[in-house]
Amino acid sequence: MDPGIALIHTSAGAILPLMSYFAREAPHYRLTNLLDDGLMSCFNGEDHLSAVEKLGEMINSARRTYHSEAAIITCSAVGQADLLRIQNETDIPVLKIDVPMAEYAVEHYRKIGLVATFAPGGKASMELLKQIANKKGHSPVIEFILVEEAYTALLNGEGKIHDRLLIDRMLKFRDKVDVFVLSQVSMSPLKAEAERALDIPVLSSPEECLKALKELTL
Repeated sequence: MDPGIALIHTSAGAILPLMSYFAREAPHYRLTNLLDDGLMSCFNGEDHLSAVEKLGEMINSARRTYHSEAAIITCSAVGQADLLRIQNETDIPVLKIDVPMAEYAVEHYRKIGLVATFAPGGKASMELLKQIANKKGHSPVIEFILVEEAYTALLNGEGKIHDRLLIDRMLKFRDKVDVFVLSQVSMSPLKAEAERALDIPVLSSPEECLKALKELTL
């Protein structure tokens, strides 16, 4: 049987990009999507404990019900302490989708443009980059680029407006950074278009996460 992977979401915007990516790059995985978009309000309200407990329940449910062998949390608002607690309370390997990308960015680039459309997720991504940099002895310069109106456009089904708002804002930082990091899965389809428009590397989380998933030898 193909390896079963549970994709754990707090936003519907992450589902289609990941399903498309895995269908193209790793079709042998048997994917199950579990979504609770109510958890976004928990992160907005700084109620991480409730969100973490629910995410753990979703992962254990995926293991029991769908026989998932590993889980990927796609929510960037989950912090490192949150992730550790979830990993300690679940019975299968758990990856957070943006951690491998953050590690790659810190290892390879000195000036990083961190792009976010959801403020709590952007804050957690900033902390993640700083923690990884500190652990590895690096000191990158990080420009935080928050474009909340792009997330509103995405929720309203206005994908082209979402993309244009992001690229327009990124262009303003083009000469200040060596790379752009797209902190949320919902932005990952923008990668190729953004690289053409900006002419510098743009990182999105699915690529590096897939490499980490393969290392689990599933």
